[in-house]
Amino acid sequence: MKRLLFSSLLFAGLAVVPSPAQAAGNDFGKAGLSADYTDPSGRFEKLMTDGDTLRMGFKKVEFAPGASIRSIRVNRDNVLSAPAAVKIGAEGKVLPISDGKVSLKMTGKNAAEAVSSGRFPGGSVVWSVSAGWDHTLQATLTVTPEKTLTIDSLTVQFPLNLGKEKLLAGVSEPPMKVMAGQQAEKLYLRRNIKTKDVMHLSTWHNLWLGNTRYGLAWSFADLKNWNTSRGREMTFDPGKDLLTVNLIDRKTAVDRPLTYKFVMNITPLAKMPARWRAWKVGTRYNNTSKTSADKLIYWSFWRPGTVAAHNSNWVFDEKKLKEIAAFDASAGKTRMFYLIPSHYTWSVIAARDGQQYMLVDTELREMTSRALTTPDYSFRFKQPAGVKEVTSLDEWKKLFGGKPPLTRRAGERSCRLSRELLERQMAIVQKFAFDYNIPGIYSDGAAPRADFTAANGAVRDAEGRIRPVYALNEYQERDRRIRTVVTAKDPKLGMMVAHNSAIRFMPSLALFDFVIFGEEFFYWYQDPEKRDASPDGEFYYAHIWGDIDNLKTEFYRQYGQPQVFLPELRGADRKVFPELARGTRTMLCYTIQFDMLYWPLWCDAAQVLAFDAIRQKFGVGGSNTASVEFVPYWENKRFVPSDPGVKIGYYEKNYAHDPYYPEEKSQSYLLLVSNPQFKQSEFAVTLPKELRHVTVTESYDKKAVAVKDGKIALTLAPFSFAVLEVTVSE
Repeated sequence: MKRLLFSSLLFAGLAVVPSPAQAAGNDFGKAGLSADYTDPSGRFEKLMTDGDTLRMGFKKVEFAPGASIRSIRVNRDNVLSAPAAVKIGAEGKVLPISDGKVSLKMTGKNAAEAVSSGRFPGGSVVWSVSAGWDHTLQATLTVTPEKTLTIDSLTVQFPLNLGKEKLLAGVSEPPMKVMAGQQAEKLYLRRNIKTKDVMHLSTWHNLWLGNTRYGLAWSFADLKNWNTSRGREMTFDPGKDLLTVNLIDRKTAVDRPLTYKFVMNITPLAKMPARWRAWKVGTRYNNTSKTSADKLIYWSFWRPGTVAAHNSNWVFDEKKLKEIAAFDASAGKTRMFYLIPSHYTWSVIAARDGQQYMLVDTELREMTSRALTTPDYSFRFKQPAGVKEVTSLDEWKKLFGGKPPLTRRAGERSCRLSRELLERQMAIVQKFAFDYNIPGIYSDGAAPRADFTAANGAVRDAEGRIRPVYALNEYQERDRRIRTVVTAKDPKLGMMVAHNSAIRFMPSLALFDFVIFGEEFFYWYQDPEKRDASPDGEFYYAHIWGDIDNLKTEFYRQYGQPQVFLPELRGADRKVFPELARGTRTMLCYTIQFDMLYWPLWCDAAQVLAFDAIRQKFGVGGSNTASVEFVPYWENKRFVPSDPGVKIGYYEKNYAHDPYYPEEKSQSYLLLVSNPQFKQSEFAVTLPKELRHVTVTESYDKKAVAVKDGKIALTLAPFSFAVLEVTVSE
């Protein structure tokens, strides 16, 4: 019998360096931490309580006595098939938990807390859940023994109601070593589960389970008080749709209260924005050229040199930056500046007249030295001999004649989000929003990194192994405060985008307006047998994704956020593949079936723009006179291909009409026909029998497609696709 190890947490006392420039100890965005705060964008509906039911817009949570959640509803669907409950085992038996009590009350104008308690032979259990304006649930589970108690197991079980589609997105616990590329990619789990085999998961800090309509996400900051076999912290049984959080799974003597804190998110996180399909994501460079993109990412043109430096206090030309922002603001463009919450550049190097100069942010150098994590992912460089330090940006500008100099990569520290770094970031967000008129951020990484530093909260398990800690609270506070600042400046255009490759960290994503993903599919991150299977890149994405159903984990509807895909058609040398057009069409063959937006950087942009132009001409964004709905291929029962390997999703447009003249009603469909197979397909598509007077047009070449006996005939090359407009007049 092993005794549970209770590790004392040693928190390092960080001395805050006073600095008017960085506004240490500032209150920017802290209004968003209040229980009375309401997000002005309208994205989050106010909380309401009704008896034992918490209402969060279209989501409802009903609490029950006995440390239980009776139901979780998304619209009309119940996410649970039975109540979620705590289970305690001793001597091979499950200890009965009495009903106990349950209470639910508002704790502010827009915050609530539910407390559900119960008793079991030898002790009591309390499960409290609080909710804030962002609809994120903070859960605290406390098990209190009356005296020393030996238990076999302590679990929290969530019987899910997923149906046929069982999708998983998570991140496995990493080992205590530096990893990147292929090694790191293997930790990212994206599963379309089609077997009934029980899955043992070490995804306790970041796991989402759901289907294409809804889901649940769990995140623990640490493993304090756990006594679980490694790799079995969570168990999912697809045959029963049962997720079990295994807090203790072996004989454990408990002689004091055990407390576990975790975060839960119900997805969709929010309603989809109005007319989001008309959005265009793009990059703003150092100019005021017109652009069709309306969601603009201000990359790194304001930096102190030619190489990107992760230090947003170094704005080389504030006047030019304000001019560009004013230009975009006048056109109603969303402006978002680049911010990476875990990487910090405190120095850059440039040369003039044979002399090396180094611009140094002495304050950031000190801050980051106190916030390094274990393992340390920082990039270090050898400082050149004879380099002269410059600590003033104004002096740096004068030194190089008012033009950003040719710089090279210098040091870059990877840090946890300490209090002083968080406050520094908030001062930067405030300055960009209100001084530069850029009320938005592009967050390169929206999930905390594993830290094995004991002083920061990492613990040793019962077998003596160090287990990591994640800065959940710090990231949640940061994102709440950032959203508060940017929406205070502009409730409509103040936006946050997460570049969240492979890591769908729901506590943070709840605060973001949309997600950019796809970089995780970069050539060099994939297994050798996959990346070498298509050396010219024409079928590269086919080798990565395989079964098109695997991409269901990236569908927008279950998350409640637009999904923006960033293509990565580059080889190991980071140069684009030679068969760029073919490779881009392979990518489109898959992704058009998931109603995505695109940020077409490393691909044949013309292919992406041509497809999107067809969608926009059809009017996928909707209008005052027509509504458009998307039907994915797995729900399509109307346009049926004779080849089951061919997938057809479609947009359906319904026109508004005068109710007194119903004969004027008309409909249009935009069919997306993909052949995600390594073979050519000759097939027929059967049109719905009730559709009469049908006209079918191929959208690329504008040629009519013959309709014979209610069918159309098509031929598609491997990993090719067609877009057909079907017009019905009655």
